[in-house]
Amino acid sequence: MVSLVELDKEIRSRLERNFSDATIELSVDGNHAAISIRSEQFADLNRVEQQKLVYRCLNDLIKDGRLHAVRLRTLLPEENPGN
Repeated sequence: MVSLVELDKEIRSRLERNFSDATIELSVDGNHAAISIRSEQFADLNRVEQQKLVYRCLNDLIKDGRLHAVRLRTLLPEENPGN
């Protein structure tokens, strides 16, 4: 089994590599992750398209069971998290 530290580092690394402008908040508990990511790359995309971009980075982690559940929030830089 992958350690929490290793999984956290792997997820963070992938997100930073694919969303270089992003502000990322990440919490890993077992094989569950809570991710909040704020990026200009989400401009002109609806929520589903935004989330698909993020899931593409994590798909193999989900498929092989290292990551079981993801709570995901995508935001634009100027977006209020309460909306």
